[in-house]
Amino acid sequence: MQSIGLQDEYHNNEDLKLFIGMLDGLAFLPMNDVTAGIRLLRRLAPNVAGRLDHYYYFNYLQRVI
Repeated sequence: MQSIGLQDEYHNNEDLKLFIGMLDGLAFLPMNDVTAGIRLLRRLAPNVAGRLDHYYYFNYLQRVI
């Protein structure tokens, strides 16, 4: 959160907190469902989450999907 400048937003935005929890939840999906889970989360993401989505994808998800 700090490295992409969302620390303050995280503390003040409940939608962003929920989105981050859902991102963490991707780890519990069966491998075959991860791509669909990512698509769903991108549709549900709050506007401020764009940078986080990009960071998360390139640092974690692209290795898996």
